[in-house]
Amino acid sequence: MIVKAIEKIETEMKQHEKDRSIQSIGNFLLQQLAKKPENAEKIINIDKTIVKSMEYMRKEVEKTIVKTKKTGGVTCMITDAEGFEIVLKYYGIEEKENDNCNAFDMLKGLLD
Repeated sequence: MIVKAIEKIETEMKQHEKDRSIQSIGNFLLQQLAKKPENAEKIINIDKTIVKSMEYMRKEVEKTIVKTKKTGGVTCMITDAEGFEIVLKYYGIEEKENDNCNAFDMLKGLLD
C-alpha cells in the first residue's frame, strides 16, 4: 500500500512539476509516509489529491480571513506548519504531539 501511495504522490508531483506548492506538499507527504507508513491508506484515497488539499487549505484560510476582519485585522497569513497541518487534516491524518514538521525540518530531511 505504501508503494501505491508514493506512486500517487510522485505522479501528481510530475504532472505539476513547475508548481512549487505542489512540490512542497508532495515532499511533505512523502516525509510523513516515511515516518508513518500506516497513513498510506488515507493518501491513496482516490478522492484525495494534493491539488484538492490546496483548495481545502484556501477555504480554511478564507475562514481565518473572515475572523480576522471581524476583529479589526487587515490581513492574514499562515505559517508553513499551519499549512501542513491543514493538509494532514484534509487527508484525515491525525498529527500527534511533537510530530510538527516545519519547513526547515522538511528541507533537512530532503538533504539527508
